[in-house]
Amino acid sequence: MLTPNRLAPYASAMVDDHAARVSAAGLAASPLHRFMGVEFRDPEPGKGYVEAFMPFSGNLLRQDGEEILHGGILASLVDVAGVWALSCDGGVPGPTVDQRVDFLRPALCVDHVARARVLRRGRTFAVTDVQVTDLEGRLVAVGRGLFAVGEEHRPAPPPQ
Repeated sequence: MLTPNRLAPYASAMVDDHAARVSAAGLAASPLHRFMGVEFRDPEPGKGYVEAFMPFSGNLLRQDGEEILHGGILASLVDVAGVWALSCDGGVPGPTVDQRVDFLRPALCVDHVARARVLRRGRTFAVTDVQVTDLEGRLVAVGRGLFAVGEEHRPAPPPQ
């Protein structure tokens, strides 16, 4: 799992290390992401993508007694993975403007991994691409996110 002090090797790929620290801490501190159990994996230089890992939990099921995860949980995983990719790419992510998720097969009761990459980062908007697979590598869902970006979304520096 990514912790703020482990970001230093990736600072050269980011606008600044502070924004990524705040983003990693903020994403991990979100009540929804804690409920989902999402872990933000260290970005690997040269891979071109980041990973968000979501362990299986019975609380994520579509209905009691079914062995399928709720689609809204997968959509949330796609969204947060896109934000994570933008943060690691040096973007200053703002709100999600639009998102599309295509569900390709039922997400069964296993752990899932979202791999996200930034397709394009402009002055005011950025587009991310996300693939969600189960641990056997089966593609479960794909998504694309459109995010507002820019300095007005940069977190305030910590107080001195």
